[in-house]
Amino acid sequence: ISLVKVSKAGYFDGSRSFVPADGQNRVRIALLAKNDAGSFNAASGGQLSLENVEIDFAPGSIALNGQPYSGNVNVSINSIDPTDTWNMSQQMPGSLVGANGQQFDVLRSLGMAGVELTDDNGQELQLLAGNNATVRFEVPASLLADAPSTIPLWHYSESQGYWVREGEAALNGNVYEGEVSHFSFWNCDIPAEAVLFTLTLLDDAHGGSA
Repeated sequence: ISLVKVSKAGYFDGSRSFVPADGQNRVRIALLAKNDAGSFNAASGGQLSLENVEIDFAPGSIALNGQPYSGNVNVSINSIDPTDTWNMSQQMPGSLVGANGQQFDVLRSLGMAGVELTDDNGQELQLLAGNNATVRFEVPASLLADAPSTIPLWHYSESQGYWVREGEAALNGNVYEGEVSHFSFWNCDIPAEAVLFTLTLLDDAHGGSA
């Protein structure tokens, strides 16, 4: 499997994992803007929401370079619409493949978003070790019939190029709620069945294969 990464100021890093073929390979990656969801004081905590995603931050739960941080926290969010499969295939990082222990699952997303925390100097912030944030994903109405009462949570591993299962979220009405211990891209997914098939194209005009 190959992994291509793309970076641009003001956008979440984009990437695509794929199985290369002989000759030329074409990969489409749409970068997602870091949309401003607002800010809060790390010492006080706060709740921010944008694009069908809501996050609760506990007081004193933010770190800078692994150490407690008490200043301003700027939050960027970009949510990916799981009902728009064409755009999702270009916008999401990696591919819809996730590591669940020792096995890999093909995934079906019911909610996905990138989240980034920074201080006023643009330095990346994270959750302090031992602390969690509560995330909520609003499930599109057209997917509610397929939404289980609990769903695995997956975060995207930029170094490995696939999703890693970490925790789960519970459905409350039309919203999945769960706890996360760090921020990158998070995804609410159910395993989907994969089918491996081969295809032979026939040239009917000449009675042979193409």
